[in-house]
Parts: sequence; structure tokens; C-alpha cells
Amino acid sequence: MRFRDDFPLCIICPSELKTHWEAEVRKWLPRVTSEFVSIIDSAERKIKTEKYIYITSFATALKLFSKG
Repeated sequence: MRFRDDFPLCIICPSELKTHWEAEVRKWLPRVTSEFVSIIDSAERKIKTEKYIYITSFATALKLFSKG
């Protein structure tokens, strides 16, 4: 990856666009395989820290950031 030092990346978007963003990541960053992308659906789940790209909704991000 050309910008390896710039990761991790967090994409915060409307909930209905999470899978769209995942598809766009694969389209524009073909070297980033699905094992490096994580869609975060719930603030209650443990976040896998070995990922490069995290995709979540506004509501989930708000819950995650308010948890501290």
C-alpha cells in the first residue's frame, strides 16, 4: 500500500451506505483485501484493532466516542 503510514482510516457515513463505502474501498484500493476492512455495526462489539479501514454509521460513531 502506498499510504501505509496513513492508516488506520475511519469512514463515518449514513448506515445505509456502509456496504457502498466498502465496495468503493475495494474499487479504489484494490490491494486492500476484506481482511483489512471492518464494518462496525454496533458500539457494543469489540473493535478489531488489526484492521486498516473501519466503516461505521454516524449513530454508532457517536456511541463509540461517547463511551471514551
